[in-house]
Amino acid sequence: MRTVCCFGISDEHPGTFMLAYIRSTNPHHEYIGLYPKGFRFRKKDFDDIDRLVSYFQKH
Repeated sequence: MRTVCCFGISDEHPGTFMLAYIRSTNPHHEYIGLYPKGFRFRKKDFDDIDRLVSYFQKH
């Protein structure tokens, strides 16, 4: 079973993206920080978006 997710730009938090996803029937969202060396998601740093998505899918 896969989780449907998408990325968007956060108007409320400059310098961040939003990862929106649906688990069962409830939508959720989390923020992804954009930094010169990559991305920060759940207090972990990623140098590319593919690794971040892979981490999200596993956890």
